[in-house]
Amino acid sequence: MSSFRRAAPALAERFDASFKPSAHFYLGVEVDATQLVELRASCVAAVQGEEARITFTDFFLKAMARSLSEMPSVNTFWQNGKSSPGSRSTSDSPLKPIRCSLFP
Repeated sequence: MSSFRRAAPALAERFDASFKPSAHFYLGVEVDATQLVELRASCVAAVQGEEARITFTDFFLKAMARSLSEMPSVNTFWQNGKSSPGSRSTSDSPLKPIRCSLFP
């Protein structure tokens, strides 16, 4: 039996225990993503032949990061019964940006 299979139940229990007391909500919005599909296609073409895989998740993460930079007050966490500001440094991130003229 693999070590992951042995660890999976414990991981699931810890995830479940940490998720339940956390404040969270879900939001669903319908959008026209035609321009996003076209932008992704052009970026995929721009890095063709390189070891890069550009997914829609990349664009969603970029949008979230920009939003948090522009509106830091929404970057909060729940602690001791109240909302507290988040503060995580991204200056030492090992991730490298994708270079694409259409992906500023």
